[in-house]
Amino acid sequence: MSSIVMNKAWRLKRVLYRLSFSTVLRLAWQIVKGRARVYHTKVTGVTFGIRQKLLEKLTIYSQSQVHIRFMRQPDNPSDRSAIVVVADVKDRGRAILGYLNHDLSCLLAPLLDSGRQAIIPDYEVTGGGIKKFGFNISYYLI
Repeated sequence: MSSIVMNKAWRLKRVLYRLSFSTVLRLAWQIVKGRARVYHTKVTGVTFGIRQKLLEKLTIYSQSQVHIRFMRQPDNPSDRSAIVVVADVKDRGRAILGYLNHDLSCLLAPLLDSGRQAIIPDYEVTGGGIKKFGFNISYYLI
C-alpha cells in the first residue's frame, strides 16, 4: 500500500510542484484510501475588468507553469465568505481570475478558515474567439 501512495504522490508532485511534498503525500494517501473526492466548478466574475485578457494570456502557459489557488477574502464588504481564485504564473507574477460562487464559498469558507486546504491540480480556460473566456477548475479539499 505504501508504494502505491508514494507512486501517486510523485505523479501528483510533478503537477503540483509548488506544494510541499508532505501536502502532496497527504493528498495521495487520501486518494488511495478513497477519502479524497475531486470537485469541479466554474469561476465567476471572469468578465470583470481585465480578467478576459488575463485568461487569454493564461492559455499560452502550460499547466506546469501555473499554480491556481484559493484565497479567502473575509474583509470583502459584499461577501464575508468570499473566496478568490488566484493564478500564480512561474516567473511572471500573480493575478485574480475571479471568485467561487456565493453558495460554494459559504460552504468552503469555514473549512478553509479551520485549516483545511484546497488543492487544484487541473483547470481549463474555455471559450475564446467570438465567445467570452470562462475558467473551470477541479479541486480536492484535504
